[in-house]
Amino acid sequence: MAPQQHKPRKKSSSHIALQYAGLGFELLVLILIATWIGQKLDAKYETSDPYITIGMVLLSFALFFYRLIKQVSRD
Repeated sequence: MAPQQHKPRKKSSSHIALQYAGLGFELLVLILIATWIGQKLDAKYETSDPYITIGMVLLSFALFFYRLIKQVSRD
């Protein structure tokens, strides 16, 4: 008996839609967490302007879009 070859399954459009539906929520949560951490660090280091908060939010955007592009290119 020859080994069975499995065809790669094509994802349904509803599966793809559900996969990407949570991205907006994920981005919102990521930004809120980055803002909270940045504000705590700004308070701890007594910065005059919210430089750490801005840096944390920008870093979270960069990481989110890196992950998004990697995921989209994989699909």
